[in-house]
Order: sequence, then C-alpha cells, then structure tokens
Amino acid sequence: MSDFPYLVGLALIEQCGNRIMPIGGKSLKEPLIENQFPNSVFENITLEILLRLIERSEESSIHRLNGENSILIAEIPLDALQKDLPSIKQVWIKSGDSDVFLKDLRKICSRLWSSNFIRYEGIKYKKI
Repeated sequence: MSDFPYLVGLALIEQCGNRIMPIGGKSLKEPLIENQFPNSVFENITLEILLRLIERSEESSIHRLNGENSILIAEIPLDALQKDLPSIKQVWIKSGDSDVFLKDLRKICSRLWSSNFIRYEGIKYKKI
C-alpha cells in the first residue's frame, strides 16, 4: 500500500488572522513519469482546493500566505502522507514559516509543484 503515490493539493492561507491549510488529493495507480503530469488529475485537485477556498470565503475573506507558492500539488507516498504530513501542517499553522514548511514538505514528497493562474494561458504548474 505504501508503494502507491498520492497527489495532494494544499493551500497556505489565512482567514480571520488564523493560518489554515485545506488539503485534498487523489491516489495514483502508478508513479508519475518524470517531467510529465496528468493535466486532468492536477486540474481536478486544484479545482477541489479552489472551490473549498471559495466556500470558506463566504465566512470571511481569505489571503494567500506564500505568494505564488500558496497553492501546491505534491506527489507523496501514502505512508508519508499519513505519518508525516499532519505534523508538518501543524508546525506551519503554529509558526507560519513557509520556508521551513516547504523544506519539510520536500523531504517527504517525490515532487512538488506550485499552481497559478496566468492571464490568457490558464492554470499553470511549475515544479519547485
């Protein structure tokens, strides 16, 4: 079971003075091929996270906390997702140190991308 990777979408945001990190994702049947990613899977994960953010914004405004690296997609082994990600998330929520968060996230994930909207081009993913 730990051999199957998981694509995880994460958002580093603030709402009402509190840091929050919505997480969503999808399991994969096999690892992604280097320098290739399934656009439809990435887009579905990004859409899920963005819809959750829009729903949260009905309560009060939300703000990205890490600029262009605020909406992320990570390829994480399932065991690291279950064992390591919750503590990394808690440390970020308490400290707000996005550099430490990204460093710790890179330790447990195979690959990491930021997602951003580029005018006239749509959603673009950049390996970080």
